[in-house]
Amino acid sequence: MTGNLYATREDAITDVRAYIAYYNSLSTFLHKATKW
Repeated sequence: MTGNLYATREDAITDVRAYIAYYNSLSTFLHKATKW
């Protein structure tokens, strides 16, 4: 059960990291688009 919980938490961390990376790239793209 503890291993299961750990796996779920790791999955959540991976999702958050992916979302942050996506948000960062999107924000960079928007900045370039506005400058353009």
